[in-house]
Amino acid sequence: MCLTFGDVADHYVKTRAHPYYVDGLRAIEVPGRGSVSLHRGLLHAIIETGCRPGELRTLQWSEVAQDHFVILAAKAKDREERKIPIMPTLQKILQRRKLGPDGAELALDAFVFGNEAGEVLTRKRLCDLWRATCERAKVKNLHLHDLRGEAGSQLLEAGVPIHEVRDALGHSSTTMTSTYLRTRTNSLTRAYKQREVHRARKAMRLAKSGQSDLKRKSS
Repeated sequence: MCLTFGDVADHYVKTRAHPYYVDGLRAIEVPGRGSVSLHRGLLHAIIETGCRPGELRTLQWSEVAQDHFVILAAKAKDREERKIPIMPTLQKILQRRKLGPDGAELALDAFVFGNEAGEVLTRKRLCDLWRATCERAKVKNLHLHDLRGEAGSQLLEAGVPIHEVRDALGHSSTTMTSTYLRTRTNSLTRAYKQREVHRARKAMRLAKSGQSDLKRKSS
């Protein structure tokens, strides 16, 4: 089962305050109909894998194994093939995508994140769906690639070395990865500063409470 905005709100918003992830999930989880709902799995997959939207949009079942899938060099921006592990959340997304409208498994040449019949999703159609998704969620200034950036941020926050994050995102250098994620790092700095302000206010309230107790005892 995919994470929902409700699942992560209390923990993620209060302890990490990461606007990209929060806004991204809110957009994805707002109820939708038709194509917006159908392609929600692709949006989750971007966060789960850090793959480029185009890499997932053109992924075919022939490139998916039991525990990983392959981004072919011909479909990768950097023209280098890479293997992406399939973790439990992604596995559930793929299982739901495997069957066609007739209940039978889609052919190997079908597109994993295509339409119900496994036909490829065009770039324009994906952009239109993303705009519709954000409009339904009333989320502004969130780009599709922000979901990919969030995937990289989560890896860094989990302690993954930056050279491995570079490989996961398909970057040619760690410099590119650092530049790509810099705005996300800045958001964490704001989060820590916000925590310091909260601590200071809490300490002030406790101090005032202590002073009030002393006055009551002395009176």
